[in-house]
Amino acid sequence: MTHDPVPALGRLRFDAERPAPWTDGLLLALAALVTFWLLRQRALHGLDVPDFINWLQIGKANHHIHYLFMPLMDALHRGLRGFGWTPHQTLLLASCLGGALAVFGLHRAGAALGMRRADAAMAAALAATTPAVVFFATVAEIHAVFYAFFGLACWQWARTHVRPSVVGACMVGACTALAAAVHATGHLLVVLLPMLTVGLRARPGARWLRLAATFLLAHAACSLCLDAWLRRDTVDVRHEGMLGFVLQCIAQLPLGWNIVGDLWREWLWPFLPLSVVPIIAVFARATRRCAWAFWSAALAFLAMTVILLFGKLVERGAYHLPLAWPAALLLLALAPRALQVSALVFGSALSVYAVFEHDHPHENPRLIADLAAASQQQRLFVLCADQAEYEPLLRDLPSMASAPLFWLGQLVALGYDGFVARFDELVNRQLDAGYAVLFTERAFQLLSTLPEPTIARLMREHVPAHYATVPFQAGSFSAIEFRKRK
Repeated sequence: MTHDPVPALGRLRFDAERPAPWTDGLLLALAALVTFWLLRQRALHGLDVPDFINWLQIGKANHHIHYLFMPLMDALHRGLRGFGWTPHQTLLLASCLGGALAVFGLHRAGAALGMRRADAAMAAALAATTPAVVFFATVAEIHAVFYAFFGLACWQWARTHVRPSVVGACMVGACTALAAAVHATGHLLVVLLPMLTVGLRARPGARWLRLAATFLLAHAACSLCLDAWLRRDTVDVRHEGMLGFVLQCIAQLPLGWNIVGDLWREWLWPFLPLSVVPIIAVFARATRRCAWAFWSAALAFLAMTVILLFGKLVERGAYHLPLAWPAALLLLALAPRALQVSALVFGSALSVYAVFEHDHPHENPRLIADLAAASQQQRLFVLCADQAEYEPLLRDLPSMASAPLFWLGQLVALGYDGFVARFDELVNRQLDAGYAVLFTERAFQLLSTLPEPTIARLMREHVPAHYATVPFQAGSFSAIEFRKRK
């Protein structure tokens, strides 16, 4: 395996013969883990977390798009639930660990490239303290776990970048396939990593083209193998897989969505101050080539973000996490150490603000205690009015079946007959399974007063004819119980 040193990039110098020590990466990762755990959030984020929590509770270990994530979480939760850990706590620990492992992997990537000791640590620290990275390393979600696998892929890419080989390129492909199995946006790494090579080398040459082709083939082959191994159910990729999901999102794109708003919400703000560096780097001679290579890759991430969010959702930069470390390299190439330290402090302050601004969980300890006691007497299925009622049950009492009421809004589009059929299916399935079906007082009041014609007709005609509604009380918890009419 030949050694191929990396040329200097502005102020950034490389010497792979004197790599930064492993202990630096371990200490950085440990500091990150402790920090992330101290900042861990009780408030829930996103639409997927309720599914993750429910699946861990019932032992479902598969996902139709992100094949590797649930098996990993299920294995972790099986080891922790014996100690009384809830699914939410398991997901939080996974996020903290994922963020810390990413820091270690990115530090080792810098060391493998030959970055000086302080530079390797600074690049990893800068990437780890952006608001997006800190947010997802402290909240129950999928993205920090994916980021750990990105760190692994970056590490292997850096080793191959300095000591090119076919085996190394195959290993990079395997690592990116693993990352994509955790979260499907990892497939975009097949754009980002080659562009990093282009940015760091003025003329990569024919050998690098052959290695890039090997990397792409290895990524595709490993992805297909992981897909075949991890997919538990038959999936029609046109409708249920990642391709089908992307096509659905494209179909929902508004004609005049605010792309500037998306850029601010998903890139500029979540990655300050690093997010502005690639813009500045375009105008500096020493970093211009690397900056254009960065933007060539970033365009794919930005386009995918617009498609997946279809102008409606806010994901706080979740899909752009892999861009943080390359942006940090550009900052190191452009700025003196004092400015780097200032950026680190500024990013850290913004990150803490982002966590505290979001972490306002809905809490109701007395309600949880009363419902926990009631669920010992009979099996309960509780339909909640809103997130304020649903979140405490989902987070603190996952063993009790519950659901939010907003699912009704999605069923209205089926028309009255379809809506009634789905309503009965939900309620009767729980009743037949031996559950007491409870609508919280607020949920029942909301259903009874909504002016939406389909729901109003359901409550006026169908519910009185098919169900008896009786008050239910368990300590501080008040609800309306639905029973089948005989």
